[in-house]
Amino acid sequence: MKWNLFRATLVAAAAIMAFVGGVYAVYFSGSALQRAQRLGDFEIWNKCRAELSRYLVFHPGDSQAHLLFAESAIKDLMLDRDQALKLALEHLAYIPDVSSQGAAARTKEAQILFVQFRSPTLAESKFRRALQLDSDHFEAWFGLWKLLTQTERWHLAEDAVWNCYRLSRPDSRLFVLREWYMTQFFPTTANFSLDQAMGIVGDQDPNADISDGLRYHAFVRSEPQSALGKVCYARWLYRNRQIDEAIDSLNTNAKEVNFPSNDPFYLWTLIELLSLRGELDEAKVAFEKWPNDYRQSFEYWSSYATILDDVEQNYEDAIPAYYQALSYWPGPIDWSLRSKLAACLARAGQTEKAEQERVRVNELEMLLTDDNFRRQREILARMDDSLFGMEEIVEFYKSIERPKEAASWEEALQFAKEASKDPKRSSPDSNRGSAKS
Repeated sequence: MKWNLFRATLVAAAAIMAFVGGVYAVYFSGSALQRAQRLGDFEIWNKCRAELSRYLVFHPGDSQAHLLFAESAIKDLMLDRDQALKLALEHLAYIPDVSSQGAAARTKEAQILFVQFRSPTLAESKFRRALQLDSDHFEAWFGLWKLLTQTERWHLAEDAVWNCYRLSRPDSRLFVLREWYMTQFFPTTANFSLDQAMGIVGDQDPNADISDGLRYHAFVRSEPQSALGKVCYARWLYRNRQIDEAIDSLNTNAKEVNFPSNDPFYLWTLIELLSLRGELDEAKVAFEKWPNDYRQSFEYWSSYATILDDVEQNYEDAIPAYYQALSYWPGPIDWSLRSKLAACLARAGQTEKAEQERVRVNELEMLLTDDNFRRQREILARMDDSLFGMEEIVEFYKSIERPKEAASWEEALQFAKEASKDPKRSSPDSNRGSAKS
């Protein structure tokens, strides 16, 4: 009897100790997260991860902790790079889409895949998934913008740009607009620091054409079964006037990789190249594969105008197609496309309108000079310290018929001028992102 009582007492004591120990462990692990966050604030990343490891034993589903762990691995310069990336991706994978951190996790994955692994196709899918989860995620929009610019699709970045503008603080919007200006007019040189981060170039800025070629080779090596890098490389050859090589590259890779035959980026590139080589019937065959759900774009309307004008000699229908193409960026500054419109108008007997378009071509040639761009870039370069001369940027956008950019520059400049008179003026959207870097 006494023995049974003694044994019962021992069991009860052990249960109490286990309960107290469990409570203590859970409490200790909870404070571990707070300590990890403080260590992260001071960038003591190795100790931050140690605290997070303790915490995650008891809270394996905590998305915020996994996100912080990934950040600590990426930012810890003392950690082996391959190990750091592996750790980061492992912990980001623990964060489900349905989590409140889902969009942030997919964005971080996209950044790693693009910058560190040079895998734009996978990265783009992650950025777009993040935006499906949270259409107000500034970093996802900004990352998509930069990815499109680095893959020969800078003209498609406009939606991302205006979302970045919308989500930015008023005191940061000038920097978003400056980034957009560089993307619009100097896409091959706008992201030198990103090419450095990707390991494409070193400290010395090489010829832009060379860095583009190196980047596209890297994309092809990282994603050999993806069409994107190969089409980028073909467009790079096209820009360097190697038309035959570009077509051969597309045809060879299309057979090896099994390109999606209705991919608009591929079709647009192929149609342009075939038209330049005079293979108009082949260009028409390619155009007939264009998907119905991707027709509101510069690529579609410029390709359609080419087929109607050059292949079918259907000038009446080609004219509105040209006008549609000119309404999408970079249509407003594409003087060569406008020259084709002028010639098409003349062939259709609309001589007065043809002359108007020729006049506009001459106006664009006067606007888009090296001297004008050099002066504008100098104005933008000193924007951090002075707003002198900024009105020229506004007038420039008006002159090329881009009212949205002109109005946005006016709005952002007005805010900056008022803020300079009142340095204490706070931004109502202080929690929003910024493109200043």
